[in-house]
Amino acid sequence: AGAHLASFLAATGVDEKDPPQLPALKGLFLLSGIYDLSGIPGSFLCDEARMTPAEAAAWSPLTAAQHACRLRVIAFGAEETTPFLEPASALHSRLNAQGEAAQLLPLPGLNHMSVVLDLGNPLGIAGGRIADMVASS
Repeated sequence: AGAHLASFLAATGVDEKDPPQLPALKGLFLLSGIYDLSGIPGSFLCDEARMTPAEAAAWSPLTAAQHACRLRVIAFGAEETTPFLEPASALHSRLNAQGEAAQLLPLPGLNHMSVVLDLGNPLGIAGGRIADMVASS
């Protein structure tokens, strides 16, 4: 839920009238997020989530107005399932179309469960990218 929450907090949702008062965003590293919640109400998670279609639409970062940010890295395991791959690509495309800097970072050979191991390794692709972002801020 971290990438979903971070990307949604760095945006103004479709039902929000005023943008949140945030400091200037320097960078976001979003790892394996679900940026389109529209499939949740009808999925196997429907009982746990108890999310209505209207809530899913209102809380999806993909439909929210993303705030300016110097750099967003949208990372995911290249072996992840469609609910992680397609929304990541869609968010990347939407941000680039808006002129926002966004990098799509597939992590080869990793899936939703193994991707965090690369994140914790400063010599790995994800860990190295975070180290670069911190060093440049």
